[in-house]
Amino acid sequence: MKEKNMEEGTQTFGNGSSEIKNASGLQNLERDVRATVKSCIDAFQSEGNLCFPADYDVDKALTAAFVFLSYLKDPSGRSALEFGSADNIAAALLDMVIQGLSVNKRQCRFMAFGGEIKLIRTYFGTIAVAREACGIIGEPIACIIGRGDDFEFETDPASGKKRLVRHRPALDSMGGEIVGAYCILHLSGGVQYLEVLGPLQISALLGIRQEDMSRAGEKTILRAVINRACRNLIDTSPDAYMYEGMYDESDLLSMGTVPAVAEAANAGNISDNAVADIKTDPVEQVRTEERPAW
Repeated sequence: MKEKNMEEGTQTFGNGSSEIKNASGLQNLERDVRATVKSCIDAFQSEGNLCFPADYDVDKALTAAFVFLSYLKDPSGRSALEFGSADNIAAALLDMVIQGLSVNKRQCRFMAFGGEIKLIRTYFGTIAVAREACGIIGEPIACIIGRGDDFEFETDPASGKKRLVRHRPALDSMGGEIVGAYCILHLSGGVQYLEVLGPLQISALLGIRQEDMSRAGEKTILRAVINRACRNLIDTSPDAYMYEGMYDESDLLSMGTVPAVAEAANAGNISDNAVADIKTDPVEQVRTEERPAW
């Protein structure tokens, strides 16, 4: 059905080097994909396996996603809605809806690479999922640990949970060498979750050398430790199975090869104003002009 629509619903412009689906073809694709996604949602909800945040509107989220996808192109310049199969597009949208994410809120983006359309959860989306799935209260608190700071934490031998003992920053360490970072998440019942990253972990997470951490910038490192803390809670939540196999921005650094990341980088996002471009420089991949959440 999709191949027939693609053949009948194309129109050539200019010198004929590019073809796009006409309005009728796009409407048919959107209608079919929406029906598939909603059918899956109804099945999950009837089994009691899926519920949405009170302010989440599935129809609006799907509409915004299709607007985004209509501008998305693969590295060769083909429209994502032209080369992506209905099943592939439906799977990506279902990932978005299951996580309760919205393109308009910059909680996710779609990327065309590896011959498929994939949903990528952004830093803000990871925080949103952690709030919904893990009950995070308020904003994450993240701090840089500088060379010379008086920093100490301990691990409870019974529970394995970390606890911050003290952090007294040294004035002369501010803006200097970065040796670590930590994030505190507040949960219900007065429980706190502490995530601490040392220099080796930060350099591995960002794909940079330890001596380049200061060049990465405090904002980038703070975002990384917040993202790691939220992901760890998501991965250990009762609903963890729902998020298995779903990508977020940090996964682009661990896809195995630089070409894979470079291909994703050339995916062709809507615009600089709509969504931050993913760069081939690992440091830039997690950097954005969006307002930080701390």
